Amino acid sequence: MNSQEHTKIMNELISSCHYDKREPGNYITTPLANPAGLGIPPKDKNEASHFVQWKNHAEMFYRSISKVLQDKTKDALYTAESLYKLFEKIPSLEQEEITRYKAKSICEFINYFSQNKDFNSALKKLGILEETFLNYPQSVVLAKAYIALGHTKDKNILEAHRLYLELIQRLVTGEPEELPETVSTQEICAQIAAFLFSHYIKKEKLHEARAIFESMKDLGDKEIIRELRAMATVNIIYAYDTAGNPDEARALFDAMKDLGDTEAIRELRANASVNMTNAYGKADKQEEARAIFDAMKDLGDTEAIREQRAKAAVNIVAAYGNAGNLEEARTIFDAMKDLGNTEVIREQRAKATVNMINVYGNAAKLDKARALVDAMKELGDTEAIRELRAEATVNMIAAYGEAENQAEARALFDAMKDLGDSEEIRVLRANAAANMIIVYISIKNLDKARALFDTMKDLGDTKAIRNEHANAYFNIITGYLRINDTTTASSLFNAMQKLGDTEEIRIARAKAAVNMINAFGDTGKLDEARALLDAMKDLGDTEAIRELRANASVNMANAYGKAGKLEEARALLDAMKDLEDTEAVREQCAKAIVNMVAAYGNAGNLEEAYAIFDAMKDLGDTEAIKEQRANATINMINVYSNASKLDEARALFDAMKELGNTKAIGELRAKAAFNIFLTYGNSAKTDEARAIFDAMTDLGNTEEIRLLRANAAVHMIIAYGKTANPNEAQKIFDSLPLLDDFPGKQEMIVRAGAKLIEAYANAKNPQENHKTAALNVYNTIKDIEVQDEALEWKQEAEKAMKEKGWI
Repeated sequence: MNSQEHTKIMNELISSCHYDKREPGNYITTPLANPAGLGIPPKDKNEASHFVQWKNHAEMFYRSISKVLQDKTKDALYTAESLYKLFEKIPSLEQEEITRYKAKSICEFINYFSQNKDFNSALKKLGILEETFLNYPQSVVLAKAYIALGHTKDKNILEAHRLYLELIQRLVTGEPEELPETVSTQEICAQIAAFLFSHYIKKEKLHEARAIFESMKDLGDKEIIRELRAMATVNIIYAYDTAGNPDEARALFDAMKDLGDTEAIRELRANASVNMTNAYGKADKQEEARAIFDAMKDLGDTEAIREQRAKAAVNIVAAYGNAGNLEEARTIFDAMKDLGNTEVIREQRAKATVNMINVYGNAAKLDKARALVDAMKELGDTEAIRELRAEATVNMIAAYGEAENQAEARALFDAMKDLGDSEEIRVLRANAAANMIIVYISIKNLDKARALFDTMKDLGDTKAIRNEHANAYFNIITGYLRINDTTTASSLFNAMQKLGDTEEIRIARAKAAVNMINAFGDTGKLDEARALLDAMKDLGDTEAIRELRANASVNMANAYGKAGKLEEARALLDAMKDLEDTEAVREQCAKAIVNMVAAYGNAGNLEEAYAIFDAMKDLGDTEAIKEQRANATINMINVYSNASKLDEARALFDAMKELGNTKAIGELRAKAAFNIFLTYGNSAKTDEARAIFDAMTDLGNTEEIRLLRANAAVHMIIAYGKTANPNEAQKIFDSLPLLDDFPGKQEMIVRAGAKLIEAYANAKNPQENHKTAALNVYNTIKDIEVQDEALEWKQEAEKAMKEKGWI
């Protein structure tokens, strides 16, 4: 507002009133409705007419001040203050309306100062309110609401929250009432609450956000407030979804129906339904998600709601797909075409198509997945849909790669250039190139992998593309390491430094370093491996990098252990403690200890082997660590077995039951049982071996365990043969066919039968029934079709039978 505008406003107001110079204080008394109105009202007029005139003048000044201050400039402030000085000349004379207009005018000044972040001036005006207008506490409440709202603009969370709590307390008590003809204090508080709530949600302070959310119930029942509460409900449901608490989210979702039935609230309920379907999908509660989705049709049939239903459908397709329910996923997917043809819905259908392609890809239904990829072109040609088509193509390439169909994968990759040249599409093409490199490496076509890798520089040099390029570097380096070309791999690894220093690039470099260290260790290049390990500390100190450094330390320790450099290996293991005490790092430490136990055992250092083994219990109790402790137990059992300390070995085996009874632990206990079983057998301790053999039946019934039990059965038969106890051997043989099927079962039966026939043939005190028993065994195995070594076992059995004259 310039000086001319200021003068114009002042003249307009002053010209509409005149001063009565005979009245004390020059009060403005009479509006100049016409020239004849000059002067003092006639003496016979009722005095009440003066009050009416003054009230009208007061309202005029208040509205003018309010309008001027909307300009938010210093000139506007000057004009408003000038107006208020004139306003003060109007006598209140205990007229409530005039005093109230003055209080409301000061509130407008406070709002002006607060919005301009001049809180000192706002507080001075607030002091005037509190001292001068004691009979209008509602003006103080409104003023504080304006100040709190100003603090939200200034991002002063603590002060805004403090004032908000004070305001809520006063509103809850019902005193004071709203100041008439002003913005509702409750509505301002709702705006403050919405800001605080949004801030706490973004900061992931769910407890504070929930407290603000609950307080909004005390702000009244106006439509705008209910809509703000509905909006907050949508956001807090999303927060609970993110926090993995779908039950709490559902309780809030159900309460939304009490907020009203306006179109805006129904659309917000539809938005909340989208969040709930996502929450239930992630919680593997497909039926609950489906029920929410089905109920959305009751919210109306507006375009906005149909678009929300399309978003929910995307979540349902993903949920059913993750659960392997292809039929229901496809049903929802196909129904999406009935929701309409807006651009938003077409984009959601494209997103659902991406999900459906993943579902079919995971189920190895590549023809159906490919048909969906091809059909996506019918959804339109917007940039967003082309980018989704590119994402679908990336996933399809990965699926073809898993199936080793490099021709189809490459055809799709080449077609991506027709999808456009946006930044996002070029990033996806880079991602696809990284996947194609994996495809070529899997089929051992490193030349094509390298040729494709070299073309990636043509896709651009943005941060996102360099991140994808780093992944491609990791893939191609892995390819060269598989053919033991550490020279080329090293050259590429060094070149990665030129890509930049993003977190993604550092992680890719760290992953490559892990593999390089392993390769150098395997080829005896310990100095090169150690140099790489030491250099990894320059890649940063994020949790992901520390975990990869722990992984690399394990590889390095293994290399030192294989080379007999146990002191260096132990030093590395001790240094891993400095990588922070995360669960992932402890699990890597556990892996290192497994190998160290074996290394110390191979060196004949039983004391150190057990000391480091015993220390594993301090690493934690996760499933992964317990599995590594089981692996270490196997190594320690072997160490004791090789040292003929069978009691110590047996004690360790018995203690393994404390590690749990998961499938993985059961199989590891079976391996340990088999190892100690062999040791007892080799030591001619048949009874102890049999006890272990019998105990293996309690370890589970996986294929691997059945294979170990069958293998142990063969050795048990051999042991009984050596101790001239073919009758017990026969019992073991008879149990073999009763085992559930497993790869190699028939070969195992043939081998066990051959060894049992050998036991009967070599019995020192042959019995009459041995011939019959041996003949039964021979008849059992002779018609089993086997090849290679198993065929030789049959031939040995036949030879033994003929030598004894049994056939």
